[in-house]
Amino acid sequence: MTWSPDPNNRPDPDDASDLSAARSPIGPEWADALTRFVSDARTEERVTERRRRRWLQREATESSSFAGLLRTLAERATPVRLLTDGGGTHTGTPVAVGEDVVVLHTAGGRPILVALDHVTAVVDGTTAELDGDRGDPAPGPSLRHLLAELADIEAELTCTLAGGTVVAGRVVWVAEDVLALDPSDPPGRGTRRPFTDGRRYLRLSSLVDVSPRVSG
Repeated sequence: MTWSPDPNNRPDPDDASDLSAARSPIGPEWADALTRFVSDARTEERVTERRRRRWLQREATESSSFAGLLRTLAERATPVRLLTDGGGTHTGTPVAVGEDVVVLHTAGGRPILVALDHVTAVVDGTTAELDGDRGDPAPGPSLRHLLAELADIEAELTCTLAGGTVVAGRVVWVAEDVLALDPSDPPGRGTRRPFTDGRRYLRLSSLVDVSPRVSG
């Protein structure tokens, strides 16, 4: 015996509730609510991710030291402008950051040593975020160590002291907190030169910056 559907048992085409039930298990108002829920969830997820990035960024920057930021700039070879407490400005690319000194290569290709204790601000000309210190870096050379190396080759120096005085001369020797210079013709830097002859003894802690010029 063959079974056939009862023609009298078909859904009524005019019965909207039957058609709606056949098309979707939920009504249109629930579909709209679900769409809003998914959209809100995605928005909240993006906000949470942005907050997480800002938190990680803040954790990195808040643990940074001034020397650490300069080390990052040196690693990126980022041109900077350094401001010192004597009102001086130095523009160049940091190539090394030591214990108490940052070494810049200026636009003219000459190095300049700037004492970290006298640097008040650094401008890198970008808006890129800087990383914090990457752990405890190996101690770099000190200003005294670099001056001792310059003494070995009898370099000519132009030194700016705290207060703005400029002194030039040839390195004779370097002690714990003293730099000895013999007179030489200054390369035309600065206007306040209190010494005209005789050996000059400068306190290392008073040095704001040192610009070397190798003899020969």
